[in-house]
Amino acid sequence: MKMRWLTVFLKEVKEINQEEIMLGQLAQGNAVTVETKDLGKMMEESHGRCEDEVDDLINKKSLGLLAVS
Repeated sequence: MKMRWLTVFLKEVKEINQEEIMLGQLAQGNAVTVETKDLGKMMEESHGRCEDEVDDLINKKSLGLLAVS
């Protein structure tokens, strides 16, 4: 399959983004300092936007990654 490399790459990007979003949420919930809470919020928002962009690319290329486990 020609797009196999792209499918594998985007799947890995989605996994990393989801981990970063969870880490940002953990930082917001468990941080002591305002700076760390703000960093967690920035991580969640930034990686959330990246997740949206990856989903748009998946839909544009009709890769159907969401069904791939």
